Amino acid sequence: MFLAKKCCFCIKLRTGCIIIALFTLFLGILYLAEFYRLVDENDYKDDSYWYNVMIGATHLLAGFSLFYYLLRASLKS
Repeated sequence: MFLAKKCCFCIKLRTGCIIIALFTLFLGILYLAEFYRLVDENDYKDDSYWYNVMIGATHLLAGFSLFYYLLRASLKS
């Protein structure tokens, strides 16, 4: 089994994961901000409204989960 020790062959794996987590959080916030900027006040009845909200929420959940795990793991060591 291959055990990765570096991210993109140049930085530590933990640092790379932190960068990816912060980037994911930034993209989730940006996605939801842009979505709510473009949405009309009566669009919440449309199915695509809730789909777009779930996509943004999934981005945020993934970013928070990865970031929380990394912070917890770095505090243990």
